[in-house]
Amino acid sequence: MMLRIDERLEAALTALADAEGVSREAVQHRARVQDSTGRMRERWAAVLKRLGGA
Repeated sequence: MMLRIDERLEAALTALADAEGVSREAVQHRARVQDSTGRMRERWAAVLKRLGGA
C-alpha cells in the first residue's frame, strides 16, 4: 500500500527499516500486525484466560 507521508515521518521510517535491516514495507506490516493482535488480545482476554492462553 502506498501512503503519502511527510518528510519527517518518511525519514524516521527509513531509519527504522535500515536499523532493523528490513524493508520499509516490513516495518509497516509489523506495526499493523502488532496493533491488530493487541486489539484482539484485549477483545478476547476473558476467553483466552478461561482457555488458559492469557
